[in-house]
Amino acid sequence: MKRNIVLNYKHLLLSVVMVLTYACTKQDHFYKEFVEDRVQHYAGKADSLRVFPGDNRVMLKWYLFDPLVNAASIHWNNKRDSMFVEHATGTDSVELIISNLPETTHTFTIVTRDRNGNKSIPVTISGSSYGSNFRKTISNRMIRDLVYQNKKLSVKWQPELSETALFTEVVFSDTNGNRETVIMPVDENDCVLPGYKGGSSIEYRTAFVPEKNAIDTFYTEVAAITPEVYELLDWSKFREVRLPTDTYQEHATLKTSMPKMWNDDITSSSNLFLTVPNLSPIPQWFTFDLGVTASISHMRIWHRAGWYYNLGNLKRFEVYGSNEPNPDGSWESWTLLGTFQSTKPSGLPLGQTSQLDLDYILAGEMFVFEKNLPPFRYLRVKTLEVWGTVKYVCIQKMQIWANIPN
Repeated sequence: MKRNIVLNYKHLLLSVVMVLTYACTKQDHFYKEFVEDRVQHYAGKADSLRVFPGDNRVMLKWYLFDPLVNAASIHWNNKRDSMFVEHATGTDSVELIISNLPETTHTFTIVTRDRNGNKSIPVTISGSSYGSNFRKTISNRMIRDLVYQNKKLSVKWQPELSETALFTEVVFSDTNGNRETVIMPVDENDCVLPGYKGGSSIEYRTAFVPEKNAIDTFYTEVAAITPEVYELLDWSKFREVRLPTDTYQEHATLKTSMPKMWNDDITSSSNLFLTVPNLSPIPQWFTFDLGVTASISHMRIWHRAGWYYNLGNLKRFEVYGSNEPNPDGSWESWTLLGTFQSTKPSGLPLGQTSQLDLDYILAGEMFVFEKNLPPFRYLRVKTLEVWGTVKYVCIQKMQIWANIPN
């Protein structure tokens, strides 16, 4: 009896173990199937995604590190617009242009796909396209001055203040009738048009990009100008002329003779033309020979360095011309070419200057004569009033433009 009980107990224990073992095996098998059915394989995503703005379009660029990827879908405009692209497997980068976009900021979502149909996790980026609204904000660079000398036309530009400007393109005709193009960098203010054909038009436009990485360049409308060609006269031909009635004398200590105003030094307050203080009252006048017979068009004068709008700089003056000055210095042989007034842009009182005043005078003050004046070889400058209360005249630098008869 006792044995039977033991045997029955052993049989019961074995049965329980078998049942438990069977139960565990079935549950583990079910779990494995459950997990394996839900394993998700992802394609490699678009890596280092960038967007480049353009003219009503953008370019998307991304890199791929999954050699099995062979396609991508792109969505934007809240998924109302999309594009699907395919490419060869093993491609390491993709560049894609999306055109016909309105001028605004867009958000793009990219999902790649591999050859097994697996998709990547989405990658999102925002970028802008530009168009007519941006074009309304750009304008041509302004020309400050034109200087013609030795068959070359120098174009002097106003500084370009726009941070989105790239360059200005200038197209002109040379003396052989060829159309030439010069590119003017945004950080330079002067350019030369070699061999420019006098009397022909110059066309120019300025290039802009809305952002540094833009794929398109925006241009202003082409502007055209036909310069009135006047030649900058050669200083080396100028000569001082002393007539009996001329009132000036150079400063004995500084040796500031008349020829010292015919140089490019606008920084030294002693390298200039300066008459002796208080030797004679204002008005004062002086005479010089141009070395050529010419119809004067422009005269540019710089004030004495450091003494702007003060201490003897020309404020109001007259310019006369003659081809045969009377040796006695009388005025009968002279023709009045123009009366001029120096301007202080700010209108501030004596001794006060604004930055606008300084910018204006440091560029040299330009005085324009009437057109088609008769040609003369000799000039006489008569000072009627100076800046300040002194009785002397100073000119830091003088340039003269003219039309030279053939």
